[in-house]
Amino acid sequence: MILHKFRLNNVSSTTFLLKAINLSKLLFLLLMMTSLTVRAEWNLDQSKSSIEFISIKNNQISETHSFQKFSGSITSEGLIHLIIELDSVDTKIPIRDERMRNLFFETEMFPKATFSTKIPAEDLEIENEYSRIVEVNGRLGLHGAEAELNSKVMILNRKNALRVVTNNPILISAEDFNLIAGIAKLQKIAGLDSISAVVPVILDLIFIQSET
Repeated sequence: MILHKFRLNNVSSTTFLLKAINLSKLLFLLLMMTSLTVRAEWNLDQSKSSIEFISIKNNQISETHSFQKFSGSITSEGLIHLIIELDSVDTKIPIRDERMRNLFFETEMFPKATFSTKIPAEDLEIENEYSRIVEVNGRLGLHGAEAELNSKVMILNRKNALRVVTNNPILISAEDFNLIAGIAKLQKIAGLDSISAVVPVILDLIFIQSET
């Protein structure tokens, strides 16, 4: 009887040990698969990039503004994701920056804008220097709303740096993002006859391949 119990206990211990070994192997394989699928990304170099937009007032006066804080990346599949800190809006006039933050973007409630799109993955793998124009479909999240945006961008690949530039400005409609009321507030406080509800946006983005 004692020998029988010993055999049962021995079998149970061996089974437990085998299960533990198999679990360890499974975890190791999962970690290996994860490391293989997470390939090198391209990270945005903000110091060499720019995001600008143009305001048109009284139907004839245009001014170019920008954002000073933004980040982004491109995955190995060509997915581009941008995050823009709306508090960093820069119109070169401090009081106007404040009005843009408080009356237009309402950054206390909507501090960020996001933009995502996709470029052909093969453009990330070509080693020789080249440039070409491709059409992309993107999605902009702004002021609590989202909308699809289409644009043509120029892709320039040079020495582990990828430059993505809008071939023509992306036209953003304030109506799509519930910003018409904000425009009316700006127009009233500035004493203007009109401010265009369609805003051209220009992207000039430099991505550096990460060392992974």
